[in-house]
Parts: sequence; structure tokens; C-alpha cells
Amino acid sequence: HSSDMEKRAVEAEREAVKVKQLQYMKNRLGDEFYGIISGVRPYGIFIEIEDILAEGLIHIRNMDDDYYNYDEDSLSLYGLHTGKSYRLGDRIKVQVVNVNLEEKQLDLLLL
Repeated sequence: HSSDMEKRAVEAEREAVKVKQLQYMKNRLGDEFYGIISGVRPYGIFIEIEDILAEGLIHIRNMDDDYYNYDEDSLSLYGLHTGKSYRLGDRIKVQVVNVNLEEKQLDLLLL
């Protein structure tokens, strides 16, 4: 009983924090930040922005300097032509390009 309520309370608090982070980032459109790769998927890279701890996504369709493949074993994206790779824990520079409060999404661009 109480553990279900505790779980819901923790989840509600996380959602509230995420909304506050996104509201803050909405005022930072176009700004550049450093972040750490917190997740790699076939469709893109999740970045946790330093100091703010907001998480956003660089969609693979916006990584247009190369054709990137997903390597599940190393949890990385690697460029076929350039050999560039992006792995969990890498520090990269990003730009805030879109904030969608309804969908709770932060879209980033790789710099």
C-alpha cells in the first residue's frame, strides 16, 4: 500500500523536476552547453546537460555529417565514413534547438 504511494510520489516529483528543467531550457533556445552521453539508441543519443542535469535527445536524422550505425555491443553510434563514434559517458557540446513541454522533450543538436 504505502510503497505504491511512495513510488507514485517519487514519480510525480521526477515529473515536476523535469517540467521545471524544460521550462528553464525553453528560455535557452539556441544556447550551447556541454553534456555527457547518458544513452545511445539506434535513433539517437541522449545527453544529460552538465550543471542543469536536463536530459535531451540528438536525433540521428540531425547528425548529418556522416551515416551513423548503431553498435549494440558497445552502446555506440559510429560514422561509416569519418570513423567518429559516440559512446556512453562521452562529453560533447550541444545546442538547444527545441523544447516541447507537452511531450516533455528536449531536442539538441550536436556541435
